[in-house]
Amino acid sequence: MISILNVTHFLFKPSQFYAVEGIAEAAQYADFFNNDQLTSMNCVHVAAPGMSLLVDASNERIEPDSPTAQQNVPQPPNLLAQLAANDIAPADITHVVITHPHTDHISGLTCNVDGQWRPIFANAKHYLGKADWDSQMVQTELQDPSTVIAQTLKPIHDAGLLVLVEGDLDFGNGVQIWATPGETPGHQAVRVQSGNDVTYIIGDLFHFPLEFTHMDWLVTWKDRPSALASRQRIMQAVTTEHAHIIATHIFADTASH
Repeated sequence: MISILNVTHFLFKPSQFYAVEGIAEAAQYADFFNNDQLTSMNCVHVAAPGMSLLVDASNERIEPDSPTAQQNVPQPPNLLAQLAANDIAPADITHVVITHPHTDHISGLTCNVDGQWRPIFANAKHYLGKADWDSQMVQTELQDPSTVIAQTLKPIHDAGLLVLVEGDLDFGNGVQIWATPGETPGHQAVRVQSGNDVTYIIGDLFHFPLEFTHMDWLVTWKDRPSALASRQRIMQAVTTEHAHIIATHIFADTASH
């Protein structure tokens, strides 16, 4: 069973994150690029044989007076509250897949206890792309105790809970990690199959629905060649398998399936 846990939503102006001048159709889609778009922050829980898996863990919260808050729309409960509503305790989680180490995807992995950052999912192995761990950005931020990476990935690593993934990984129970670099060097997606039903949990491979029909629209920080290759790989599989897609920042049906 797959449960989508939308832990927050916020306004996001696409023109701030795309190289709009390089997009031939930009004028045609001016309303999209120049107006705030409501987006989500989805974590995902997967219950599979022998596995209680969480894909990303975010404690991102938008304050009501924030310029990125949609007025008069209440925020959803936080991640731990939503897990509890599904009768899942942190100790029940056996696997955490980190699609990539951007702050909004990892900020809910640890908590501060008496001045020490400790893993919340203390019984879980945490799977991170090795290329992300080895990246200059991560290695630099690990040295700065004030960074979210140092407050999350370092305690997990020090507790012996971090598994570095190179390429794809098959857990053998219908759940696989697929390497999908581009957003970051080690970005990962998760493929879940139950019978003939297939779902891809794709992290930040796509940010907005329009990108599915304009595959070459990429936010400025993506590595273009690898991001395009990863998008093509996933979309070919989705088309062939008639699969579902869950993206972090695209609103989805929150019902479990």
